[in-house]
Amino acid sequence: PARLVLEVFDAVGNRVDRIEREAGLLTPSENELRWSLSSYASGLYICRLRAKEAGGDQAEVFVRLAVSN
Repeated sequence: PARLVLEVFDAVGNRVDRIEREAGLLTPSENELRWSLSSYASGLYICRLRAKEAGGDQAEVFVRLAVSN
């Protein structure tokens, strides 16, 4: 199990969203986190996803996101 934190930043570095979830990640394979983009303006965003286990191990990944309304 891990605590997931997703932060979304706009093109100039302002944080526009933060989502926290407790997740029961069973394997280090593909997992899914869904959230609504309906309140986002069209543009480019940077997403930072962090997963932290209770034992202290953590991982972090950055993903680019393009939204077109």
